[in-house]
Amino acid sequence: MSDITERNSTAPGQRYPSMVELLPLRLKESLKRSWAEEFHKRIFSQMDRKVISQIFVKENEEGIPLSIYMGLEIMKLLFDWSDEELIANLNFDLRVCYALGLKNLGEIIVETQALTDQRDKLLKYARKASIEERAEIVKRLQPKDDERNDSLLSSADLSNFFANFTKVKQLKIVIDALKDFYSELPEVEKKWYEQMVRYYVKDDTERIIARIKISEVNKHLHRLMAILLYFNEIYGSNPELNRSEGFLEIRQALYHRYHFKSGKKNGSSRHE
Repeated sequence: MSDITERNSTAPGQRYPSMVELLPLRLKESLKRSWAEEFHKRIFSQMDRKVISQIFVKENEEGIPLSIYMGLEIMKLLFDWSDEELIANLNFDLRVCYALGLKNLGEIIVETQALTDQRDKLLKYARKASIEERAEIVKRLQPKDDERNDSLLSSADLSNFFANFTKVKQLKIVIDALKDFYSELPEVEKKWYEQMVRYYVKDDTERIIARIKISEVNKHLHRLMAILLYFNEIYGSNPELNRSEGFLEIRQALYHRYHFKSGKKNGSSRHE
């Protein structure tokens, strides 16, 4: 079942039973009836490993199979987990491990940075691939139809698989632009806006991103873009700041999000 060689061997030909094997019979049966069994059979076991290797290009340094990363990304969308929740569930929920072909908690250790690195490779592939190629990937990831109406995956829709992670990347860029400009403001002016920007400047960008669910990305993007538009309006004519690196990042973020033109008022920006 597992793509990973069991790591609980103590000597050649000798091993301890796995956590799955040690479960009481009633819990084993419950595990078999859970979403984990369905996920493993209808998604994880059906993955085209050659296609996945083309997307991620190469194995990661930790030696974790790329199919594990793809499975985690699908779970993130399916359950609307943040990266922090995703990793916590991998570490402490045996159903998540079982769904990925693992038999023990802690059999693999995944860090948020590793998720980000692999996701960057996924997005790099998406930028180069044609619409048809991306659609074919999503088609292969999509679970096959199931006659059961109560099936967890019966209504699973991965059509926005690449688009969702593109938005996460955009969110990171916008947060970094806000951080850089805010750091350039005089200390007295920072205090004016502290309440407005606190959530996005008090922590590392990666940690902020790791706490946000896919369903929350648009909300944060809209909030951040409103803040950037406000700063552009307030400081756009300030010669001491409107040529700074941070302000140029704000203008660039606005341009990519709204096709914003330098010198125009907020109302004349063309929104998507």
